[in-house]
Amino acid sequence: MMNSRDKKDRVKCEIANIFMKISCENSNNDELNEIAKQTIQEETKGEFNNYLELTTIWFQSIIGLKTSPSTGRSDNRKMAHVSLNKLLNKVNEFHDFISANELYLEFLPQIKQRYVNIITNCPEAERILDQFKNVANRNLEKVNLLESDFRLLLNHLGIFPEDRTMSDRERHKNLKIMDSLIKMIILLHKPIGSVYSRFQ
Repeated sequence: MMNSRDKKDRVKCEIANIFMKISCENSNNDELNEIAKQTIQEETKGEFNNYLELTTIWFQSIIGLKTSPSTGRSDNRKMAHVSLNKLLNKVNEFHDFISANELYLEFLPQIKQRYVNIITNCPEAERILDQFKNVANRNLEKVNLLESDFRLLLNHLGIFPEDRTMSDRERHKNLKIMDSLIKMIILLHKPIGSVYSRFQ
């Protein structure tokens, strides 16, 4: 049975084939080929954004579980463990998508740079990103190593516990820093082993 990802890949191929066929029958091949490429790039960017937002929500929920006052409770620990495994599956699937579509992800370096620029305005967030690169070896499986750092960052940004004296503008800025940090960690994640070894 064909899953939604297979269907999307098939549609991409069909679109590309249609444009390639037209281009062979038309003298303006370069222009049509560029249109075909842009069409696939736009569709790929939409899928990329969906993947990134979904995995960011998963990550945020895990941080919420790990930093809540009831973290020590057995049920909470189990839930955080299950959620982390699901997050890893989602992120690894996302990176499989990135690998399969790298030709159409020309925008990726600019997106990463934008997140980095936001993070560098907050030394505490920048330190967590550096810790992820070094201590956690860029793998979300070791995100527990950063749990206390995230707790301190949330407190510093007035996100958890919520700082009710903070202005809406400052709160929005701090939420953007946290969002950028999570997205950069997801994008920097390096799956352990290849896509094939994970299914063996």
